Amino acid sequence: MGNSLKNYRDSLKRKWFQPYGNATKEARANVPPGIGKDDWNYLVDWWTSKDYKEMCRINKKNRGENDIVHTSGSKSFQQRNEEEMALRSLTTQVNEGSLQMSEDQMFVEVFGPEHHGRVRGYGAGVTPTQLWDSSSSKIQKLEKRLQESEQKRLEDNAEANAKVGSLEEQVNQLKSSLEQRSDQMEQQANKMEQQARQMEEQASRVEALMAQMMSYMTPQAFSKKKRTPREAQSNSNH
Repeated sequence: MGNSLKNYRDSLKRKWFQPYGNATKEARANVPPGIGKDDWNYLVDWWTSKDYKEMCRINKKNRGENDIVHTSGSKSFQQRNEEEMALRSLTTQVNEGSLQMSEDQMFVEVFGPEHHGRVRGYGAGVTPTQLWDSSSSKIQKLEKRLQESEQKRLEDNAEANAKVGSLEEQVNQLKSSLEQRSDQMEQQANKMEQQARQMEEQASRVEALMAQMMSYMTPQAFSKKKRTPREAQSNSNH
């Protein structure tokens, strides 16, 4: 996969860039089919940059001498750059809708399938077992925290419900007490009203009795009853 990409980029350079020599303006205008304009300009900028020319010179010298240790990994700068450009090209085509491909498929297309015992993007020192064990441990910790959070929520809800229940009980007790007092006051008011009626009835009966007694008394008795003590003594002397 890496060689095919390299050959593809070399083919682009030979067919679409090198024929123009130093006329980079014309090279930029002649965009190859299937390549985005921005990606092509990036390639032209890279091929004409001092860094690229210096890299080509060093690579040529290294190939000639073959006694200098390469310290940038198993891939050359050119190969890494070509992989980056290939990935950008695929991304552009996917975004423009001319290509249907997932991110994983693009990675496999550019970088090739994953090597056995390695995890892409984590370096050679990380194995799938280590990664999955680490992920599993993190998941377990997250699940534990979630359970603790859920337990805390349930406890808080239970405590809140208990407080609400206690308040409701107090309100009911107060309401019952007020209703009892209201009943007592109503009974007392009824009793007082009844007593008032009884007193009024007694007063009416007394007045009736007095009126009856007054009707039985004769005028003589009434006048006799009204004589003064001197008049009474004078009558007795006669």
